[in-house]
Amino acid sequence: MRTSFEIIIAGTSCLILLDKLDLLTLFQSLNKPTFISPEVKEEFDFPFPEYIQVKQSKPDLFIKYLSLNIGKGEASSLALCEESENAIAIIDDLKARKIAKQQNINYSGTLGLLLAAYRKGIIKDMNDVIEKIQKTNFSISKKIIEILRQEINK
Repeated sequence: MRTSFEIIIAGTSCLILLDKLDLLTLFQSLNKPTFISPEVKEEFDFPFPEYIQVKQSKPDLFIKYLSLNIGKGEASSLALCEESENAIAIIDDLKARKIAKQQNINYSGTLGLLLAAYRKGIIKDMNDVIEKIQKTNFSISKKIIEILRQEINK
């Protein structure tokens, strides 16, 4: 995950996982403006903290990404990120991540965000977080868990 971003654009799966882990406050702890699109707000469908702001992307950018056959949440997150300077999209959908890479949009997955928070000392026990993730329906392979554990032991 790129470390020199100033704005976070959160996708739906990121919000869902952080909510399940009781870590939505992570965005506030990172002290970066955090935005979601109206489409992500609709998909998340739970109350979210006031420091997460809703922002509408430009319609032409949203349609551009929606036409690439990704979900509304991912399309709107990529559109917001493209139009925002120095932003990073936190998205977990593989197809959306590939599109972000092709379009030179800064992106990370939720796990990358959690790892960055651990490295900054915001998360104290990453092994506990990994165990909690495994108890959710978040898809995470054994290989990724192994890589995460190697990263936290560096």
